[in-house]
Amino acid sequence: TLWSRPIPLAWYFGPQWERQHGIKWPQKLCDNWIMNDRYRKNFAAEVALCPCTLQHALSDKGRFQPDLSCDKDSNIDCFYNYGAQHCVTTGAP
Repeated sequence: TLWSRPIPLAWYFGPQWERQHGIKWPQKLCDNWIMNDRYRKNFAAEVALCPCTLQHALSDKGRFQPDLSCDKDSNIDCFYNYGAQHCVTTGAP
């Protein structure tokens, strides 16, 4: 999702990129981006499964942490999930 319209900055950075990467800097930057993207973690395949029960989420402190906007110990009025007793988020970055 784009939060703003794309801003073309090649006119500004073009001379700098040409000095750094050579005359074919657009191809070089695209190749670098593709190579770096290949080695990133596959986020969709590595997302932790949802806990089966609230007790499971509370017990598994390595994978789940309290959602501070809906926490049974500090904020019991959950704005996003009306009527929820406690919400958790993934502990994975």
